[in-house]
Amino acid sequence: MREAGVGNGVWCIVRNCSVLPLPPRSGGPWRCALDCAGGWAYPHTMEFSKLVPELCCTDIERSLSFYTEILGFSVAYARPEERFAYLDREGAQIMIEQSTERAFVAGELVHPFGRGVNFQIEVADVAALYATVEAAGSQIYLSLEDTWYRRNEMLLGNRQFIVPDPDGYLLRFFEDLGARPVQR
Repeated sequence: MREAGVGNGVWCIVRNCSVLPLPPRSGGPWRCALDCAGGWAYPHTMEFSKLVPELCCTDIERSLSFYTEILGFSVAYARPEERFAYLDREGAQIMIEQSTERAFVAGELVHPFGRGVNFQIEVADVAALYATVEAAGSQIYLSLEDTWYRRNEMLLGNRQFIVPDPDGYLLRFFEDLGARPVQR
């Protein structure tokens, strides 16, 4: 469906809301799941996941650039006035926010954020994403590898790599390699 009147802003596709103003920079990281120039609807119907992590960040512009320009996420919707964005890539969803007066944190945030957790994100072509991340000069925490994890009597294959985001959250991107029986 084509929306009219996109103008200098970005339509929110998830909620029935008004046009969001673009930030001062060319609008790159704040691009919505709509094509800002043409206003074409997102290519798939977005469903909200039942578990979506909300990650605090120190610089929303830097984080948005990283997630959208390097990792290929789209902004499903955003509240720039609250320094908040809801991101989607192939159905994997993450919220990012630069804390304002209201923040849900259990303690002081010290870099690297997210200690003790990594976020596994399935993508269709992990090798292509890895090449993009490398070409951007991003730090690689774990190089691209094939590994097999045992689940009962089966081995599940992952082609994966890990990249930290600008605040240190570990993002483990993987592509499913299938399953095979455990050899005894």
